[in-house]
Amino acid sequence: MGLKLFSIGSSSSGNSYLIQSEGTALLLDAGLSGKAIRAGISEAGLSTSDIQGILLTHEHCDHDKSAHVIAKHCADASVYASGGTIRSSASLGKLPDERLEVVQKGQTFDIGDIRVKVFALSHDASEPVSYMFTSGSDTLAVVTDSGIVTEEIYGEMLAANKLVFESNHEEDLLMFGPYPY
Repeated sequence: MGLKLFSIGSSSSGNSYLIQSEGTALLLDAGLSGKAIRAGISEAGLSTSDIQGILLTHEHCDHDKSAHVIAKHCADASVYASGGTIRSSASLGKLPDERLEVVQKGQTFDIGDIRVKVFALSHDASEPVSYMFTSGSDTLAVVTDSGIVTEEIYGEMLAANKLVFESNHEEDLLMFGPYPY
């Protein structure tokens, strides 16, 4: 089977993906409403009880808005995020500490039969991260909201045989909009 990716939503209105292997289902980001995420999980032929881990890239509401709601429905799933994301997320502050797993760049760990590698993301958030997922010989890198592609990000993208890459870079908007330098 390898790895399958199901996009529940990907836009500035909200982001959430399902990553699935033969025996494991993970949710990446929870920026849509809890109802929309549950509907997406169902549309993929799964239930919330099938989700074994919820991974967050960063604390912006289009990526973490419903993390606490989804975590309640996915009662057996831990929520994985960087320390900066956990400290800065309003949604994660509503979860008990025992549901949270702190990740850091360079770390590798297993959830079910999926190996997860954490790498740094270039974005204006508190310690944003991206993830590489591996099951058997299948690898999937997911890079969203990247301001620039660093050498580290580029290396992870090259190592993957599947890639989700989402970026928007508009210089005038960056220079004259409300974004930090």
